[in-house]
Amino acid sequence: MLALKEIPELRLTHSQIQAQVSQFLRVDGYFVFPNRQDQLSYAGISDLTAIKDGRIIWIEIKTDRDTQNPKQIKFQKDIEENDGEYRVARSIDDIEDLCEGRIKFI
Repeated sequence: MLALKEIPELRLTHSQIQAQVSQFLRVDGYFVFPNRQDQLSYAGISDLTAIKDGRIIWIEIKTDRDTQNPKQIKFQKDIEENDGEYRVARSIDDIEDLCEGRIKFI
């Protein structure tokens, strides 16, 4: 009898999750763009910004094993203290509610 080899768990990369989240939101009409960290950027700025109908959402992408660093936590706090909206997304499941049920999974 042949033994089945253990199938490794599929893990998406940060880039793959970011692409999925961006595409998912764009399908629903969001204007989505990446934020690049450099010397002049706000330390800890989120990976993505999504805008629709005047609503602005800052989205930090994380893999299932990643956690926010202290600068990212401070950025989140600064956004939320100013009545901004901030999300941590490990998959499209974490932002699905932003599409108000217009996009359905098969």
